[in-house]
Amino acid sequence: MMNLQKISLMAAAILAVTTASQASTVIVSYTTGAGSNVNEIITADKAFNSSTAIINNGDSGYSGPNTYGGFYLHGYTNADSQVKVADHNANGWTVRNKVVGETVTGIIGFSTGGVDAGANASLSSTASLSTPGLFNFHYFIENDGNFYISDAVNSNNEGGTFNYTLGDLSWNNYDPESSAAGIAFAGDPVADPDFANIGFVGVVMSGNRTVDSSSSSFDMRLPEFQFAIVPEPSSTTLLALAMGLGITRRRR
Repeated sequence: MMNLQKISLMAAAILAVTTASQASTVIVSYTTGAGSNVNEIITADKAFNSSTAIINNGDSGYSGPNTYGGFYLHGYTNADSQVKVADHNANGWTVRNKVVGETVTGIIGFSTGGVDAGANASLSSTASLSTPGLFNFHYFIENDGNFYISDAVNSNNEGGTFNYTLGDLSWNNYDPESSAAGIAFAGDPVADPDFANIGFVGVVMSGNRTVDSSSSSFDMRLPEFQFAIVPEPSSTTLLALAMGLGITRRRR
């Protein structure tokens, strides 16, 4: 018959696993190239709207989380500059510019439903460029109606894989909802932003092409994005573990 020590230790382990499984995660991946030829295209200035997604799961064959976005053309107009999603070719969300020397900025966000994340929650993305250009990649979050944007996380105008916890990043006030221009500009630094009720997470990609080629576009691509919360051990889990340790000590 199983003794009390083993039962208590097993119970503690089960509680720990159960708590860990409650982590909140938003994952987007287009690297398999799966799905249909989906394009949700924004070609004019558009402020970020946290009430209305620009594409929803199930729209025209799109398979993924509801996605919110906006676009700023920095004062010029060009129909070939756009924000779009095309998961059929593994590029994912793309901010595109076809004019040398002109900057475009796109914001792409995902709802988390309001979660207590903590500074150890992680953001991970893969970004790539189709042609050489100037490129800045930022994370953003929304907490209790307040938006924050990180300093650029890439270097040398290059793409790559960017893994950070919320506490690792330097944050600034941000206002992408009041106007399209607000998408492109950070406000004052924020020393200690609140992560207790995060409703949106995502990225901001800004840049312009430096190589003139009529046959190609300057595409800033987001094929992968992940936001994951590492849960703190619950009080029940800690109590169960303590009970297990206490029983072990008494039996020695």
